[in-house]
Formats: sequence, structure tokens, C-alpha cells
Amino acid sequence: MVKIAERWFVMAGVALLGAIAHVLGEAATEEIMTAWGEAYWFLANILITREAAIYEDLAAAHGGWNGWRAFEVVEVRPESSVITSFVLKPKDGGPVLRHRPGQYLTFWFDVPGHPPIKRNYSISCAPNNETYRISVKREDKGLASGWLHDNARVGMVLKVGAPAGDFFLPETPPRPVVLLSGGVGLTPMVSMLETLVAEKTDTEVHYVHGAYDAGAHAMGPHIRALTAAHPRARSTVFYEAPANDGDGHDHAGRISGAWLSQQTPIQEADYYLCGPRPFLRALVSDLRDAGVPADRIHYEFFGPADEIGVFEMTGGGLSEVANPSALFLSERGEPSPGSAVFAGIEGTRPVLTEVQALVAPSTLASPRRTVVGLDSGRVSTILAVLEARCGIPFAGLDVFLNVAGGMRVNEPAADLAIAGALLSAREDSALPPEAVLFGEISLSGALRPVAQAENRLKEAQKLGFSQAILPDSQKVEGAGGMSVRRIADLTGFAGEVFGAG
Repeated sequence: MVKIAERWFVMAGVALLGAIAHVLGEAATEEIMTAWGEAYWFLANILITREAAIYEDLAAAHGGWNGWRAFEVVEVRPESSVITSFVLKPKDGGPVLRHRPGQYLTFWFDVPGHPPIKRNYSISCAPNNETYRISVKREDKGLASGWLHDNARVGMVLKVGAPAGDFFLPETPPRPVVLLSGGVGLTPMVSMLETLVAEKTDTEVHYVHGAYDAGAHAMGPHIRALTAAHPRARSTVFYEAPANDGDGHDHAGRISGAWLSQQTPIQEADYYLCGPRPFLRALVSDLRDAGVPADRIHYEFFGPADEIGVFEMTGGGLSEVANPSALFLSERGEPSPGSAVFAGIEGTRPVLTEVQALVAPSTLASPRRTVVGLDSGRVSTILAVLEARCGIPFAGLDVFLNVAGGMRVNEPAADLAIAGALLSAREDSALPPEAVLFGEISLSGALRPVAQAENRLKEAQKLGFSQAILPDSQKVEGAGGMSVRRIADLTGFAGEVFGAG
């Protein structure tokens, strides 16, 4: 684990120092960059040492471990039409680390036909020193959740990392506690509630849960039994679409800030929230509007990876950025050499981002290759293809690549935009300001089609782009009035667009 951490610090250091050199320009003398490097590694070594100490503490704690540990599935229990619980026990027969209620476990899944997958699932039980329980919703198109539901049976062995996460209930809550959950966001809340009941605390507890209907509601009887066993606990259930008045809910509709203000100790309590983004967006803002200080609002997003949105914290609370594409392109300014707009897909949503490149003569024996927000290996491959297939060398040139707005792009579909930014910077020639690019580059220099072309083009057109540069073999049904410029290979792209090669 420590070696992995060191590798990430090296990558971060290269990116940071490259960005500093870019900003300073000619002022980035060898002496200044050396001083910056020494300062970075002084701080990095402190963090590496601290991280190593954390791993050592985890391994040394009762029931603790470092890295991956084999856990056997000892119970599989359906909780609702979409949620199933899995109880896990160490294969080695030893105890388990006592987790903090609200924390999660990290899993390593070897799914046939796919690269290894890592997923985090909240622990849905109180600490017991022997087992963990996770409760997983089968998500539409969810690779990991679908595989678990279809394949995890009693006796199966899974690779599990130690409990982690900063969203947890304090050992002795100083104030009343209100637990708010939506859908499968109940999992860390059940862990918190079980702990409060098991430890017989005198804490006032309100558990409020929202589900779509009775079929989707998990652990309802269990939660009511828990609150009945605690002298100062109560539970309330909202159904968005109840079938009838006797199906296990207390109120129809969604949890609201107005209801919380009337039915919970709004001026005193700590609020813990977990659920999908619309749930968080609404309730965090409602609580802030009701006067609950930020340090008494604790929340964690819960849901499929493609549901993750872009948020900003405003004076009115947590607010979703409705149009991330516009945000990431807001500072683009006038078209200039080295800029290319990539029409990408983040999860299931199309997002436009700007790829920025700077190419300059190097004074170093080994020219800089600094990449931020992109796969550096992929960039190296594209540079090699440009030189080998197109006859466009980058030897003796410093290369800096960045994705504007702090976005991270991992799609092979970004290859053409990366090449476009590089060529634009090298040739000092701006791409058409109205154009977006996407397409994968093969080692032969051929341009390959990518998925969801129509969605990419619709997003581009919505933001005022009128032209798309894409692979010749890309099938597009309905370009929405956009002009499509088709390119067969990277050599053609370099020659036709930039007159290079």
C-alpha cells in the first residue's frame, strides 16, 4: 500500500511542477523549480509517512488488516425487490476490525470479461467483531451490483479492504440525532441506528426514510423493531407512490424541510443524510434554509456511478450544476492554438470539456511531458503515433496537456481531441472555434468510431457548436443540423486540418 501511495505522489508531483512551470513560463528557472520540488517532497514525505502509519495502525488493531482480506459470504438475504444483504465473515476465522457506524468496505471484484472492478459499499450493521453486512441495490446497468446479485451465494469468497470513510456517527453523540435516508442510502443509517440501540445510549434519535413504494422499501420491520427497543427513538417512513394506507408507510410524498422543521429538533440536532443526488440537493438546502448550521449537517452521496453530478456549495446550500459542459467551457475565451473541445460521456451523460496543450522548445536533455486530467500513457501513445505514422516529431519539445476545469477524462474517445490540441499547439494554428472532436486512434493511426455519437453531438449543438470532426467510419443518425467533417486517419487529420505531416 505504501509503494502505491508513493507512486501516486510521484504522479501528482510531476503534474504540479509541470503546471507551475507552465504558469511561470520563462521565470521557471532551474533554481526555482528545484526549490519547488524540494518543498513538494518535504510535504509529500510527511503525508506518505502518515499514510504508512495509518495502514500500520489498521493492521495492528484488533481484527485489523492491510491490503485485501478474504471474506466468505455466510448469508444472503433479500431485503426488498431491489436490495439484497450479504453477511461476510473472514475466511481465516479471525475477528474483524470494529468499524465506525457509517463507514464502508472496499471490494475487489473479478468479473469475467471485464478488468478488475473496485466498489465501496456501506456497512449496514452495528460493530460485532465477527461479521460485516452490506446491503446492495441492483442498479440498472450496474456491473458490480448486478454481478453480486446474480452470483454471490453462501460460500463465495470476496476480496475486501478494511473499513474506511469519514462519514460516521461519533462515539458519544453530543446532541439529538436525526437520520435521513432515501432509497438504498439507508445502509449507513441502519448501522448507526443499530449501534445507538445496542449501546443503550440516552441520545434522542429520529429515523426518517423515504422510499418509492412498499416493494422498494428495505428493512422496514427491522427498523421499527429497533426504534421500539430504544426509549427515545422514533421512525417515520415516506412513500413517494404508496399503493394503499396500510402498506408500511406513515406519509405519502417526499420528505420535506417543512416537515423536518415541525417534527424534529431542528435547533438542536445533528442531521445525517445519505441518498441519491435529488434527495441530497433538496434536503441539504432545506436544512440550511431552516437555519441548521453547516457543521450540524453531515451527508454522503449514495447511488450508481453514472448518477454522480457536479455540485457547488452556495450561500443557500448544496446546489447541483445543471449544465457541467457550460461550466467547464465558461473560461474558454477566444479560440487560440492548443485548444480542442472534446465531446465526451461521463457515466451516461454527455459532457463537453476543453483539452489544452502547450508545446515549446525544451532546454532540458529530456523534454518535459506533463499531463493533468488525462491518461499519461494514452498521451505518450498518441505522441508516438504522430511521429511514427504521420512523420510529425515532438523530440526536443516540452509538452504540457491539461483538461480545463479540473475534469478527469479517461475515454479513448478523447484521442482525437488530444491529438488536435497537440497539433494545434505545435503548428500554432487554432482549430475552428465552432468544432468539437471525438474519436479513438489506433496504433496504425486509423481513427475508430466511438459509442453514443448522437448524444455527444446533441450536447455540442445545445452549447452552440455547429461542426464536428470525427472518424470516417463513425455512424451518426441525425446530426441535428451540425456539419460533420469525417477523417479517415490521423495522417489525414494532420494534413487536412493543419497542413502538417
